[in-house]
Amino acid sequence: MRIECALVFEQVDSAVGGSMVERQTFGDDLYPGLPSDVAGNLQGNSLLFEKYYVHKDDDADPVVYELQISPDGNTMTGFWSIGDVNGTAMFRRVTGESVDRIPAPR
Repeated sequence: MRIECALVFEQVDSAVGGSMVERQTFGDDLYPGLPSDVAGNLQGNSLLFEKYYVHKDDDADPVVYELQISPDGNTMTGFWSIGDVNGTAMFRRVTGESVDRIPAPR
């Protein structure tokens, strides 16, 4: 299942932090624009970060992302996991020049 989201983070030295907003795909209560906080580290072309849903308890397991950044810096691909559940992930950089080329939602 493809989940579209927006990820915004800032890098200071090797540390990264920011926010993600996505469509909710789990649970009974609906959270439009499901928000989460992200924090992690960049080492070379590898980015490892954890995502914590804002509405969850502090004891909830984070979603862990392990991504590789493309040589041009415009794509990150890899894997996510939470407990025994996992999947693939891909993020594309959006700039003022590229935003108009993103297809409209179906």
